[in-house]
Amino acid sequence: MASAEPGYLPRGGFAHAGEFSDPDGIEDVLVEVPKSVADNHPEGRVYRVDGDCMNRVYPEGCQLVADPAVEPQNGSAVCMAAESGDVIMRRMYRLAGQLILSPDSFNPEHENMIFDDPDAAPLTYLGTVVWFQAAEEMR
Repeated sequence: MASAEPGYLPRGGFAHAGEFSDPDGIEDVLVEVPKSVADNHPEGRVYRVDGDCMNRVYPEGCQLVADPAVEPQNGSAVCMAAESGDVIMRRMYRLAGQLILSPDSFNPEHENMIFDDPDAAPLTYLGTVVWFQAAEEMR
């Protein structure tokens, strides 16, 4: 039987699944997650989804854990930091010298972010999404 004992991971802030916005709301606190998630992803950070760019999979307001120790596969949902400090979440694809960050949204206005030189992309990999919890379940 699974343990009811909680685990804790540091809060990373907001993962913008939409347009970039100010990275406020980052707090130096630990967030409760299932113990198995904390144990299996000790380098993980907790982000709250802000926006609808990934709403086919991750609803706005949900919490997710992104782990930098997990190598992303093509199509993995990842969190990336922009030079501005904003954290964005998209599906990542590496194709023939390109890096594509693609929305997974019901909103057709969101577009792919395409970088022809992946090594020069103005982004820093923060982690692959390994767990999420809908906002309605956090109450």
